[in-house]
Amino acid sequence: MCEAVEVLVFLSRKELTNKMKILQSGVVGRCPAILVDADDGRQFVLINVYFPCSETVKNSSIYFNELGHCVGFIEDCLIFVHKS
Repeated sequence: MCEAVEVLVFLSRKELTNKMKILQSGVVGRCPAILVDADDGRQFVLINVYFPCSETVKNSSIYFNELGHCVGFIEDCLIFVHKS
């Protein structure tokens, strides 16, 4: 039996590579967050959210639980960046 492997690829310009930092990836890698330092001193947080599939909608409590994990992770990322 094979296990599924989830991979996220983030494409960027070569010039931005040294300005990017992977923060976290959240619950089961569903919400990878990347911090980007801009030239003017500002920082941007890019978060890619892979929402639970529609199969979980059949049982809305499971879907909302997964959604809650995603929202909580995003809030944690924003608090972390704001503090640093």
